[in-house]
Amino acid sequence: MEKKRRFEMPHVIVVLLIIMTCVAVLSYIVPSGQFERVYDETIGRDVVLPDKFHYVEAENPVTVFSFFKAIYDGFVQGADIIAGLLITCGVINFLEETGAFGAGLTKIMGAVEKNHSFRLGVILVFFALFAWTGVLGFGEASYPFYGITTSIILAIGYDRVAAMATIMMASCSGWASGMLNMYTTGISQNLVGLPMFSGLWYRVICFGVFFVLALISVLVYCRRITKDPSRSYIHEEYERQLKGDIEIEGIKNKIEMTKRHGLALGIYVCLLILQAYCCATRGWGLGEVAALNIMYAVILAVIFRVRPSDACTSIMRGAANVLTAGFVIGFARAIMIVLEQGEIVDTFVYAISQVLEGKGPAFTLLMLFIFVTILNFFVDSGSGKAVMMMPIMSPLGKILGINQQVMVLTYQFGDGFTDYLWPAGALVPCQLCGLKYNIWMKFAWKAMGIQLIAGYVMVLIAHYINLGPF
Repeated sequence: MEKKRRFEMPHVIVVLLIIMTCVAVLSYIVPSGQFERVYDETIGRDVVLPDKFHYVEAENPVTVFSFFKAIYDGFVQGADIIAGLLITCGVINFLEETGAFGAGLTKIMGAVEKNHSFRLGVILVFFALFAWTGVLGFGEASYPFYGITTSIILAIGYDRVAAMATIMMASCSGWASGMLNMYTTGISQNLVGLPMFSGLWYRVICFGVFFVLALISVLVYCRRITKDPSRSYIHEEYERQLKGDIEIEGIKNKIEMTKRHGLALGIYVCLLILQAYCCATRGWGLGEVAALNIMYAVILAVIFRVRPSDACTSIMRGAANVLTAGFVIGFARAIMIVLEQGEIVDTFVYAISQVLEGKGPAFTLLMLFIFVTILNFFVDSGSGKAVMMMPIMSPLGKILGINQQVMVLTYQFGDGFTDYLWPAGALVPCQLCGLKYNIWMKFAWKAMGIQLIAGYVMVLIAHYINLGPF
């Protein structure tokens, strides 16, 4: 009797091509439409006029040729993220090949062997760090640290799901809370005329709620697989890992810490602190972060007396390791290009605004919350959706007696959690952590579902306490 073939998740690029195809087909089914837009000098971009919508004939309908050209254009539009990722990951690989990273891991593993409970401390430290990057709105800027974090969490005895959950659940709790996130809270509040980062005290409370719920979901999973490795979502790999049959990336041999290793790691920690400070206070982006990492590569070459050619070869090897992630970013951008070419995004937004007009506040907030989470499947740009959605949500709030602060919360919570759930936001992290997307979904749908429910409850509370300013 033939065994049933088990379903295997297609390659990440195939998944993105399927999504692109669906969007292209929709562009011939859904009528094209446009809101009129005006340039707002205060934010330096066009904003939607919500009462100025009309159906149009798509000027450049999606054709077979333009469909495939969108892939190239997606790489061009995503070039800043791809370049930053390749450079930063290349430099991190150079750090790994000097032995500094391995020496640091040896220290951590030694501490774990002496004190088993130290493992949870490692999880807590990384969870707090990634939550803070989310608070600052780092997003893709934290990608280069996914591989290192995964290696460390595997080294202390957990599996890849636990590693990715530590990174993603922490990041989403910080990102969704929007405490200091310019890409969602900052732009949204600016668009509706609220003081920048007003209502911060309530977002701090929301962050605390999301952080605790996310941490519990990770710790429960870690406890479960520690007690019974067969309950891991990747139990076959995990059991081989525990037996030592699988070599953990970045941990080939135990390396004794030297003064050079300590100096290299110390400078790297300072670099991360400087990067965080400048991103938060000086508006640094991926270009400045990449420049900082290139400078660090030069310092590493001097510390370890590595020939320039050998240093470059090491960096190229690191960049090659994340080439798939670069392709994913390009294809994800291509999906948005096809959406824009079909001119159907505004049609969807207009339709939802018509359905919600005249409905009660609780129902309206729930529908808007759900709509933003669904829209996030196609449009993963937090700032892009803010510019598109807030001019629609703002007048709806005024009509229904829902203040603008609550409308901003509804948008940012609906956007924040599914950034780490839908393929557009989760496929690159899956590649970087060495995990298949369908395996991540086995963990994420429950954990993120709880977060989404919590987010909606916090939105309702904000409405009923009349969170201001208006």
